[in-house]
Amino acid sequence: MKVLIFGNGNPIKMLLAAFKKEGISVLGVQQDKPLASPMQEEFTAFLTDNNLPLVTEGHHAYTTCDVIFVMNYNRIIDLEAFAGKKIINLHMGLLPVYRGNNANAWAVMNGEKKVGYTLHDVTDLLDAGDIYYKFEYNIENDLTYHNAKQAIENDIALNAGIVLSKIYKEQLKPVSQSASDFIYCSRLRPSDGIIKNWDENTEWFIRRHYVFGKPLGTGLKFNYKSSFFTIGGITNVPGFLPSAGASGAIVYINGNSLWIKTKNTAVSLSNITTENGEEINVKDFFKIGVRL
Repeated sequence: MKVLIFGNGNPIKMLLAAFKKEGISVLGVQQDKPLASPMQEEFTAFLTDNNLPLVTEGHHAYTTCDVIFVMNYNRIIDLEAFAGKKIINLHMGLLPVYRGNNANAWAVMNGEKKVGYTLHDVTDLLDAGDIYYKFEYNIENDLTYHNAKQAIENDIALNAGIVLSKIYKEQLKPVSQSASDFIYCSRLRPSDGIIKNWDENTEWFIRRHYVFGKPLGTGLKFNYKSSFFTIGGITNVPGFLPSAGASGAIVYINGNSLWIKTKNTAVSLSNITTENGEEINVKDFFKIGVRL
């Protein structure tokens, strides 16, 4: 089997290792857009070291490939140009429900307990093609998306090549999404990780931190006196009863943690740092009764 990859950046390295294990030949890689320097130089050097060209429209790989495999690629593919060829997408999210961008992040913020990825046919409708394979990861006591991402990447490295071979040999029966309900998700921005309103339930803040928390995210942040502070850890406050109150008020300082009233109970914020990444003594910046 000869494969042309439509994708970009570090995920391609993972795919190449997975495909090589199954004897899948990769003819080249087409990017949706160049990476920022120096990442583009590093990516080009990686492809050169693996004898893989960066291809564009009209390259012979367009006609000689058996399958086009899509991952981390954000341009619309002209399906007519590849009529008769299998086009498979690796979607970072669990179909049929979560389509579009940052699907796993939105799943978490919607209260789902599972994230993962899906291998499916590419059709004219985004992320709506028949499903061949899903990997599901159960969110348990993870504090951020870091553990989930590692599990997803481990499964891609282990199974993506195996599944693609079975798809090509028609050994897997696809599952249609045609009768399924769905959500289209929009791309998240770092600014979405800034808390602007504390009048939300406690669980909302915990889910937000799971998505935006470091080391993978840009950090869940709040603004106070024109300065931004990053939250290192966030939990509910055990024993805090559901109650009315002033959302955003600092109701207690417990050691070096702030207890903030939410819409229903309260959250405990710990390991708070400045914009420069310096951990602070919260008593030097905040007082009980102050409203964020």
